Amino acid sequence: MAEIKNSFLKSKMNKDLDDRLIPNGEYRDANNISVGKSEDDDIGALENVKGNTLVPGTNVGALEVIGYLKDNNSETIYLFLTDNVNDHRIYKYFNNSYTKIVEGAFLNFNNQNLISGINLVENLLFFTDNRNQPRKINVNKPLGYYTKENQISVAKYNPYEPLELLKSTTSVAGAASASTTITLSAANTAITKGMNVIGPSITADQYIYVTNVSGVTITINAAATVANSDVLTFLTTTMTGKDITYDFNGGADWPGDPDFLEDLFVRFSYRFKFDDQEYSLMAPFTQPAFIPQQKGYFLAEDEDAAYRSTILSFMQNGVQNVELLIPLPDAQNKLGAQANDTYKITEIDILYKESDGRAVKVLDTVKTDNLSSSSNIYTYDYQSRKPYKTLPERQTVRVYDRVPVRALSQEIAGNRVMYGNFQSQHTPPVTLDYNVGASAKNSTVFTNWAEYPNHTLKQNRNYQVGFILADKFGRQSSVILSSVDQGTTVGSDFFGGSTFYHPYSSTTQNLKQWFGDALKVVINTAISSTADSTTGTPGLYAEQISNGFNITGTPTITNTTYSFTLAGGAPTTGIPTVNSYLRGQYIDFVKVTNVTGTAPYVITTEGRVNDFLYSATTNNPDTKFAYTLPNALGWYSYKVVVKQQEQDYYNCYLPGFLNAYPSTAGVSDPPVFPQTAELNKTANVVLLNDNINKIPRDLNETSDQQKQFRSSVRLYGRVNNTATDNVQYFPVSTSGTQILPLNMTADTIATAFDLSMASIDISTTNVPFYQLETNPFIARLATSNAGTTVVGLPNSSMTIQLSVAETEPVESLLQLFYETSTAGLIADLNADINTGFDGVAALSALSYSHNEGMAANTDITAVFYPQNNQGSNFSNTNISAVSMTVVDGAQQTRATGNLADGFTGDFKLITSGTGYKLQTAVNTFIYSNAGYENNGDSKETYTFTFTWTTVGGDTSSTVATGSLTNLAPVFAAGSSLPNVTVSAGDATGVTRNGYNGSATSSAAQLKYSIVSQSPGSYFSVDSTTGVVTKATSTPIGVYTLNLKIEDAIVSGVAQSNSLSVTKPQVITVGAVAVNSGVISGCKTIGSPNLAATSQITAPVNGSVVTGVWYLSDTTLTSFPVTPSTNTSESNFVHRLGSAALSAGTLVLSCNMQQSFTNNGGGMSFVTSGIIWKVWHRNPSVTSNWAMIEDVNNDNMGAPGVTASLLNNSFGSTKYTQAVFAFDEPGEYVIAATDANTTQAAVAADAMCAWVNSNDLYYSTCVVENGSNVTDNNTPKNYRYDVSGAQSAYNCATGNTQRYAPMPYAQYVDLLYTSSSLNNPWTHSQAEYYSFKTSAAGSEPFTSIRVSAKFGTNGIKISPALIPDACNDQYARACQAGNITCAHPVPGGNGW
Repeated sequence: MAEIKNSFLKSKMNKDLDDRLIPNGEYRDANNISVGKSEDDDIGALENVKGNTLVPGTNVGALEVIGYLKDNNSETIYLFLTDNVNDHRIYKYFNNSYTKIVEGAFLNFNNQNLISGINLVENLLFFTDNRNQPRKINVNKPLGYYTKENQISVAKYNPYEPLELLKSTTSVAGAASASTTITLSAANTAITKGMNVIGPSITADQYIYVTNVSGVTITINAAATVANSDVLTFLTTTMTGKDITYDFNGGADWPGDPDFLEDLFVRFSYRFKFDDQEYSLMAPFTQPAFIPQQKGYFLAEDEDAAYRSTILSFMQNGVQNVELLIPLPDAQNKLGAQANDTYKITEIDILYKESDGRAVKVLDTVKTDNLSSSSNIYTYDYQSRKPYKTLPERQTVRVYDRVPVRALSQEIAGNRVMYGNFQSQHTPPVTLDYNVGASAKNSTVFTNWAEYPNHTLKQNRNYQVGFILADKFGRQSSVILSSVDQGTTVGSDFFGGSTFYHPYSSTTQNLKQWFGDALKVVINTAISSTADSTTGTPGLYAEQISNGFNITGTPTITNTTYSFTLAGGAPTTGIPTVNSYLRGQYIDFVKVTNVTGTAPYVITTEGRVNDFLYSATTNNPDTKFAYTLPNALGWYSYKVVVKQQEQDYYNCYLPGFLNAYPSTAGVSDPPVFPQTAELNKTANVVLLNDNINKIPRDLNETSDQQKQFRSSVRLYGRVNNTATDNVQYFPVSTSGTQILPLNMTADTIATAFDLSMASIDISTTNVPFYQLETNPFIARLATSNAGTTVVGLPNSSMTIQLSVAETEPVESLLQLFYETSTAGLIADLNADINTGFDGVAALSALSYSHNEGMAANTDITAVFYPQNNQGSNFSNTNISAVSMTVVDGAQQTRATGNLADGFTGDFKLITSGTGYKLQTAVNTFIYSNAGYENNGDSKETYTFTFTWTTVGGDTSSTVATGSLTNLAPVFAAGSSLPNVTVSAGDATGVTRNGYNGSATSSAAQLKYSIVSQSPGSYFSVDSTTGVVTKATSTPIGVYTLNLKIEDAIVSGVAQSNSLSVTKPQVITVGAVAVNSGVISGCKTIGSPNLAATSQITAPVNGSVVTGVWYLSDTTLTSFPVTPSTNTSESNFVHRLGSAALSAGTLVLSCNMQQSFTNNGGGMSFVTSGIIWKVWHRNPSVTSNWAMIEDVNNDNMGAPGVTASLLNNSFGSTKYTQAVFAFDEPGEYVIAATDANTTQAAVAADAMCAWVNSNDLYYSTCVVENGSNVTDNNTPKNYRYDVSGAQSAYNCATGNTQRYAPMPYAQYVDLLYTSSSLNNPWTHSQAEYYSFKTSAAGSEPFTSIRVSAKFGTNGIKISPALIPDACNDQYARACQAGNITCAHPVPGGNGW
C-alpha cells in the first residue's frame, strides 16, 4: 500500500478548506499535540502533550473577565471580573487555586471599559480602565482589606482641612444666675480655666472667662447674667503662654523652651503616611501662631520707650505652647492598616513652617497604632520643641499629585509607572457667584475672634479672593474668581466682587468690642457641576437629594440611628432612602442601611450622623439634606485663597508731630519760619534710630555738598499726639460711602542744625523736639492731605508724646494666591447656601443692664441691631415690621406689642439711630427670687422674643434674654447712720428700717440683723422691722453695732444674688431716765416775800425758818423735819412734780438768792444761810425716813450741807446752789433748815430759796445765776478741762478736753473724748484725774474742781482708801486749792 507521509512544518491548523485541499505542512484538526521545532530530522513531527483540565469552583456565573495579567515570575494569573452592576472582583490564580483578593461595588468595573493597563511592581498591582482613576492594590493583602476607593487609588486621600487652634464646648445652664457662679445642668470635663464664656446674655466683649471648675459649678471672673436652660459656649485659643494665659499649664512646671518661639511667626500643618509608604499632600497651614506679649497692650512706660528706641519691645511672640487639633478623616482607632480600618494611615507628620522660611519641617511623627480614641480629632501638644527633620523641596512644592483622572494605557519602566492617553485634570467652573467684603470680626456667629485673638485684616489694602475646588484625592482646580462685578450691601456691610479694597477706618473704634477685621465672603449660589467625560467636568462628589427634608422638634441621634419628625406639610422627596448617605460625625458620609416609620422616621446608618448638622436649629424651615455619592472623583472640598501684593511695611514710632514750625521767641537772631502760613500744612518730627532707615533719604542724583534731602516714602498717620496723651488718627478722606487714603511725605530731611532748628535757633521755653541737644535728624512733612484731623500740635501746646506713622507697603511683583485656613466640604457649603436666609438670623450684643432701681423710660440695653446669618447688621430702615413678646421666668407675659402700634406691659422697644434699644415702661421692678417655677427660673429673668420682617419680606424670630439685677438695700436713715443716745431704761434703742433698692422704695423681702456688736451682746434687732432693742441689764456706755440689711429673702433664706448693706450704728446708753413725775418746773429766779410760788423767804428780822420740798406719789403732811408755819410772805411746804422716784437718777438743785438793793445807811453787804438736808424712804418697805448716800457715795449726815451767801455788790443779785443726786427709788424730802437772812436792810433783800427736781443725765433745768443754762445739743454735753493722770486725789490743773452729760463735776461718772458722747475715755490703768467745767467752753459752775479715780473702762470708782477721812466718797472737791470732803456749793462763801 502506498504510504502517505505528511510533515507539519507550517504548524498551522486549517479548517477553512476541504480535507482534500489542505496544503502539505498544515492540518485540519489536532488535540493535545505539539509540532516539533527542533533542528533534528524530526522537525515538523507531531508530539503528544498533556492536555488542560477544568479547575473546579471557578463558575462565576454572569461575571465577565475584563482583564488579566500573567506573572511568569510567580506563575500567577490576576483576573478582573464584573457583572456590570455591583458585583466586581479581582482574583489571583496560583498553584491550581483561585483566590479572591478584592470585591465590592466600589471597584466600579464595566465590560465597556476593559482593563487596558495592568502591571505588577513587586507586590503592588497597578491597573487602569479609562473609566476610573488609576488604581493599585497590594496582592498580598487578604480579602476584605480593601473596601473603599480611597484605599486603592494611586492618588492618595487629600487632608483638606487645616488643623484648628480652638477648643470649644457647650453646656446648658442648670439654674439662673447673675453672679460670678454658673451652675450647669451636667458636669463638662472639657471646660477648663481661662476659657471664654458666651451665651444669650453674655457677649464676647464682656470678657467673661472661667477661673475655676468644680463639677457643675463654674466660677467666672465677673458677674454675668445666665438664665436657666441657656446654652453656653466655652471656648479659647489653644495658643498659650506664661504671660498671656490665665492659669498657664494649670500652674504646673512647663517642660518646653520658653524662648524658642519668641522671635518666630510659625504656622502648623500635617500630612498622612499610608500603608504603601506613600504620603498625602500637606493640609492647609494655620495662620501664624502669634499672640504678642502683653497681648499687644502698651503698659507702664511702654509708650515712652517706643519713641525712644523706635521699636516695641513687647511685640514678640507670647505663645509658648500650642495644642494642635488635627481633624482626621475617621475616628482615631479606625485609621490604621488593619482590615477594618478605613484610610490605611500608619503615621501622622506634624509640620511646621516659619513665616520667612521656605522649608517645611517635621516636628513629630505620630504612629496611628498608638491611637485608641473614638474621636476624629487628635490633639498634639506642641511645647516649643525644635523640629527634628526638614522635608525635601520636592515635597514642599508638591501641591497636588500628578495622577491622571483617567488613563487608557499604563506601563512600567524602571519601577516607574507611566500613563498614556490620559485626562490630567478636571475642568472647573469658569466662575462662582460670590461677593467679598471686610468688616469687624463677628463674635456672635464666628469663632475666629477667639481662635486668633490678636489677628486682624490689614487696612488700606486690596484683596482678591478666589476659590480652589478639589476632589477627594487632591486634584485641584485653578483659582476660580467671582462672576459678580457689581457690589452689594448686606446688612450694613458693603461687599464687592472678588477684588475688594479695605480702607482705613474713618471712625474711632471701641477697642473693647473690636476683635479685629476679617475678610467675609457671601456666596449667592451653590457650587454646581455636572459629570461629563467629554468636557472633563467631574460633577460633585456628593449631590443633595431633592431639596432636602424639613424637620420639626428635636431629633434623636445615636451611634447608628437618626430619628426625626417631618414638618407638617413638608415634601417627602428629600427623605433619606436606603443606600443614600448622610453627613457623618466621624467620617465624611455614612451610608443609610434602613428606613422605618414615619412619625418619627428612624434612619439606620453605618455610623453616627453629624450632631451639629442634623440637630434642631432655629431656621424656619429647618432643612436637612441626604446625599447620593455618584462621582468618586467629583468636586469634594473647597478652600479660599487670597492674593494680596501690598506686603512689607514699617511702623514708625515717633516722639510727636510739631504742627508747623517751632517758636523763635527770645532768640536774638532767629531764623524766619512761615509759622502761621504753614499751620496745618506742614509738620516736623524727629527721626531717631531705626526710623532713619524706615524713612530713608533719597540719595540718588545728589551732590556732595547737599545737606537736605527728601524721601519718597509715603507715610500714613495712625496715632496722633495731643497735649496730654495720644489718640487714634484717621488718614482718610470720606466722600459719601467712598473712603480714600491720605498720606504725608517727607519733603525735607536734615539735621536740626542744618534746618536752623537747633537749640540756639529756637525758643527754649517749650522745646518741641525730643533730644534736640543731640542734633537729631528732623523730617519736614507735607500734611495738608494727611487725614481728617490735624497732624500734631503747634509749638504753644506741644509735648513729647508717642505718635505712630505707617509707611506705604512694598508691592510684590509675584501675583500669587495664598491659601487661607478657610476650607471645608462643598456639600456643607452648598447646604448652608441652600438653607441660607436673607432675613434676621441673630442679634448684635444687647449689653443688657437692668436693675430694680431704674425709673420708667430708662434704657436697659445699648443700641443693638438685627443681623443676617453672616453677622452683618440690618439698619432699622431695612426692617418693615418688628413685634416683641416678653415672658418672665414664671411664664407670665410681661410685655407685648409691636413697634408700629406700641407696647403694653413692663418693657418697650424703641428705635435709636439706625438700631434699636430696649427700655423700661414702668418703675415697679423689684428683684426677687420668689417666683421660682419647676424649671428653676427666677421670675425676674426675661425672655424677649422678637419677630422681624425685612423690607425683602423675610420673616424670622430671634430670642434674647435678660435678668433684673439686684441693687443693694439702703437704710432709710441715709448713707451713714446717725449716732443715738438712749436711756438705759428704754428697751427700744433705735429703729433702723430700710428699702430694697427698688425705684419705689419697697421694703419687701428684707431681713435685718446685727453682724457684730461691742462691747458685749446686749442688743438685738427685729429681723422684719429693723427695730433695735437692748437688754434691761445693758450697762451705761457707748456701743458700736454693725447693722445689716439683706434683700431677696424668702422664708428667712437669702436667695441667689441677694445683696446686703452693713453700716455701723453707735448707740450711747446713758443712765436710766427718771420717771417723768419727778420732774418739776424749772425755777430760775426767786421773788422774795411771795407766798404763792414754790419758794420760801427768810425774814429780814433774822429769825430762822425751815422749808420743805418733797417728791411723792401722794400729798404728804408728815415729814422728818417740821416745816415753819406759812405766813403771808412765804409758804414752807412745797411738792415737786407728781410722783416719787421709780427709775433713773434724780438731781435736786437747791438754790438761794439774795439781792443787795438797800444799804441801810452804810451797810456794806447782805448775807444769809441755809443748811440743806435730804431724807429718803421707800414706802413699800418702810415708813421711816433716812439720810442716804448720794450717787457720789456722799452721806451729808445730820449736819447737812451748809450754804452761805454773801452779796457785797450793791445793786446786784447773787445766787448759790447745792446739788444732790440720788438713784434709790422712793420718796424724797428736801429741807432748808436754819434758813435765815442774816443781814439785810429791807424785805426786798430777804433771802429766798427753792428746789428744782430733774434728771441728772438728761436734765432740762440747769440753773446758774438766775438763768437756765442747759445745753441744747443732742446729746446734751458739757465740756471739762482735765488734768493729766495723777496717783492720788489732788487739785492739779490741765487743758485736756473731755465731755460729760451733766455740768455737776462731783457727779460725773464717765468722761467722753467727744461731744457726741460715743467714745468713752478709757485708761490703761486706774488713775486719778482732776477736772472742772471749761470756762473756755462757756460751761456753768467753772469754779468747782473735783478729783476722782477712774478705772480702765473710764468709769469713776472707789478710791478704796484705808483709813479714809471722807468715808469712801468718790469725787472730792477742791477748796482753796486743797482736797476737801465738803459738798461743793457753787456761789457760796468759800466756793
